[in-house]
Amino acid sequence: MTFEDNVYVKSAPEKLWVKKGDIIICSRNGSASLVGKCAIVEEDIYASYGAFMMRFRSEYNSKYIYYLLTAAISHYKQLFATSTINQLTLGIFADIKMPFASDWGEQKNIAESLDISIQKIEMAINKSTNQISLLQERKQIIINEVVTGKVKVCNN
Repeated sequence: MTFEDNVYVKSAPEKLWVKKGDIIICSRNGSASLVGKCAIVEEDIYASYGAFMMRFRSEYNSKYIYYLLTAAISHYKQLFATSTINQLTLGIFADIKMPFASDWGEQKNIAESLDISIQKIEMAINKSTNQISLLQERKQIIINEVVTGKVKVCNN
């Protein structure tokens, strides 16, 4: 987590404060790929959200809602991706249709299952990234050895 590009204000109206379990959604941005990105407020902090964001607050499992919103919003991207400022308005947001498991236990199971799957995928990505890095290093070593004459190249 980084706080390098945060904007700090002395005070904010209480209606803009966030609390644990809230989901913050990027609602306006010049980059279409950023509009709709979601983040969960994972702990109680003294913070608020700003003009280009929405806050979604629910009594349901926040991790489940996060996954649900992430999937649903990505499906509706064409509705708010424009050639100028891309916006996910409250009107568009209200029209998004998504399946919903109302049972809290089922929500918890779905979120935990997704957490495990995502962790496995991220581990595989990290492993592949490390392997690519090692192969690039090895390639550079071989090139250096050939260029400096430490390794002879045979022409057949």
